Amino acid sequence: MTEESQASTAEEQQPAVSSDEKPDVGSIIAESKKYRQRAQAAEERLAAIEKAQREAEEAKLAEQGEFKELLAKREAELEALSVKASEWDNYQATRKDAILSGWTDDQKETFGDLSLDKLEALDKQFKTERGGGKAPQDRPGESKAGQKFNGYSSLREWAIKDKESFRQRNGDYPG
Repeated sequence: MTEESQASTAEEQQPAVSSDEKPDVGSIIAESKKYRQRAQAAEERLAAIEKAQREAEEAKLAEQGEFKELLAKREAELEALSVKASEWDNYQATRKDAILSGWTDDQKETFGDLSLDKLEALDKQFKTERGGGKAPQDRPGESKAGQKFNGYSSLREWAIKDKESFRQRNGDYPG
């Protein structure tokens, strides 16, 4: 502002008094008290508003802090579950490989995409068809029908030559 506008503004704020009258000091003091009270009330309202804003921000941060804790817990649970899931996947793959290793290439090709429980059921069925899987692998003797006789060519030969192991697996030989 220029000096002229400041002077005119100052003159407008002063009460209009004629040149021979002196301004009433009491009315000026009363008016200044009124303005001071208004200013103090405005400052108090401003302080209350600022306090309310701070409290709202603190509440929001506290709420976000709880969300952060909740998020951290969920992330920890997710990490633990993903570790378990990968362990389960590794177990299934290893178990499938173990089952399929004893199968022919045709069987692997036909049944290799099945789930683990179905593969286990088929493996059990295939073992039953091959003689129950009772013969040890180091003595794999098989008959023409594909049954294993603990390394011997027939049940009779097994029962005669190795009575003890035959009885352990099959009971007494009827013949």
